[in-house]
Amino acid sequence: MKDARKFYPVGMCVLALMCVMPLRAGADLIENDNWVMDASLIAEVASQGQSTGIVSPYEGESFYSFALSAVRDSVTDPPVTIGMYQEGTNGLNGHQLRLTGWVQTERRNGVGDVGEAVLSVFDAEHALLAQASSGILATENFEWQSFMVELAAVPDGAYWRVDLYGTVYDGYYVNTFYDGVRLVALPAPGAALLGLLGLGSSGGLLRWRRRANSAASARS
Repeated sequence: MKDARKFYPVGMCVLALMCVMPLRAGADLIENDNWVMDASLIAEVASQGQSTGIVSPYEGESFYSFALSAVRDSVTDPPVTIGMYQEGTNGLNGHQLRLTGWVQTERRNGVGDVGEAVLSVFDAEHALLAQASSGILATENFEWQSFMVELAAVPDGAYWRVDLYGTVYDGYYVNTFYDGVRLVALPAPGAALLGLLGLGSSGGLLRWRRRANSAASARS
């Protein structure tokens, strides 16, 4: 029993980590059927032709293409931005949010179309509480590039929103493509450590009580 008690704190730490890890690897909060997009401009496709060749998925069998229809009437028109978005309430509850994915854009004649991913949290009155952006996303032709956007836990957050944008600078189409887009909830920084420290303190207190009881029994 003495050896078993020695390993008790270690076992409890492992159990705590096991409880934390599923949340850290959390299920995807995004549901592919819930994207709001202009059906004539953006869709989930298996491949997409562009002036420099054919775009294929980074993973799986499909990706999101912004290049289905021309959005400019002339190559001299100013840049045009289109987008798709999704909102949800799952995964908040005081957790951090992490948005990840892959993007590809076309570059032609020294000019490239670009993308941007934005993660936002709103309150129940639809007021913006926090927002973070990937910044401008641009790649070489047929090169999938990863991106990540994070938001710290936001008190009173009622729902999140993910926006994916594409902007055309050259030609008529928005040659911006997204694949493997995921949103997960993360434990607040230090939550796991505090939990482990709490377990360690509890284990120490339990051992102290056992020693005190043993000493009292010996004296009596």
